[in-house]
Amino acid sequence: MRARFLSAPSAALPSNRPIGAAAAAALHAAGIGVLLLVAAGPRLVAPAGSEGASPLVVMVPRPESQPKAVLVVSGPPLEAVAAMPPAAVFTTADGFTYDTSRIRQRREVLFPFLSGRLPFLDEVRDASSAERQRLHNPIGTGGRRRRTDRPPLQLTDAAREALVNGSWSRRDRWRSLTSIAELTARHDPDDGDLPVVVRGHVERNLLQPYVDSAAPDPRFWVMLGLAADHIDVIEFVGRYAQQHPSSRTTTELLFLLDELAEANRGAFDLLLRTDVASLTGTAASSPEDVQLALQLQRGYAQWTREHGLDDVKSLDAHYDGVRLSILSTIVETSPRGYGAADARFLAGRLLWDRSDIDGAVELWRAMGPDERATYATVRAEIGRALHPDGGVDVIAIVRALGAERGRWLRESAARLARFGHTPGTF
Repeated sequence: MRARFLSAPSAALPSNRPIGAAAAAALHAAGIGVLLLVAAGPRLVAPAGSEGASPLVVMVPRPESQPKAVLVVSGPPLEAVAAMPPAAVFTTADGFTYDTSRIRQRREVLFPFLSGRLPFLDEVRDASSAERQRLHNPIGTGGRRRRTDRPPLQLTDAAREALVNGSWSRRDRWRSLTSIAELTARHDPDDGDLPVVVRGHVERNLLQPYVDSAAPDPRFWVMLGLAADHIDVIEFVGRYAQQHPSSRTTTELLFLLDELAEANRGAFDLLLRTDVASLTGTAASSPEDVQLALQLQRGYAQWTREHGLDDVKSLDAHYDGVRLSILSTIVETSPRGYGAADARFLAGRLLWDRSDIDGAVELWRAMGPDERATYATVRAEIGRALHPDGGVDVIAIVRALGAERGRWLRESAARLARFGHTPGTF
């Protein structure tokens, strides 16, 4: 994959055009007419004993007025899991307690970045492009951003810190986000502290190191539980982006989505690599959940075989395509290039890790000034390693990427310690 994906991202994730259907029928009897506009959905049945009652007129929105799809996903059916007894909370002998009910409920959509598509990204790119054309129109707004009727979020430094800290969680990704999600519905997407708060959550709360403790059970179940939350976060981010195709808050939420895709790949790898027989703590406490683990592993392994994704290279290419599409959307839609350099850095690092050196260098040479400074240090170091004559100091880049990885590990460990955790506790 080369940098061209940043100019033609639709090749990575084709848009989905929802197909709807509507029907109309007119029934005339005794001068009474009933008009039903029918769209896909639950049937409406007249209540018992309603004979002779006044006619009921039901107005259902036309299909094109329905919100467009954010996510189209289709995973393995896993009928054997559906037939299992209801889940119950279990506790292993070493004190690990977990409830697998959410994993069971979301069993077919645990890996939406693998078995789904994100058509809202195409919609957001199209809407942003149309808006740019409108702003360049001589009779347009002269380049001024459309204002909203929502007030900017204004917080003290202490209040911002408390909000971000209050959104930290080791075991979930949706409930911990709800306090910030509620603010997005009430405040301006560009002005004020809303983008700052979302960036704080992305930088400090989202990606966390998870390593095996003495037993593999805690990491296995917690990471699958986190994956079960991903569909909720995708839906929220997609709906917000549809409403605000180009805003700083949208950009930060797309960075969140990129990190979520990276974490989703890690959870999928863990599912397929884990020897289910090693989950001895679960087996002693809840044999049904060992069967759940086995059925998930078998079902998704078969799904990847059926879709030609059962080797590491193909799986890497698929997840890379999803992440490049998200990052390219940031580059194409973010207002005044906010976050574009950070997005290019992340996309370049992804290609570098796949040994696409030319593609990575092309992206990195396009990095310019960026008010978003999450990766400012490593971007500057890489910039110095890209010589004006076209030469590339590979050793300097390797060192810069290694230093960035070390920085993340140190800061992540300190963040975990603040909440009483280590990478091996859950």
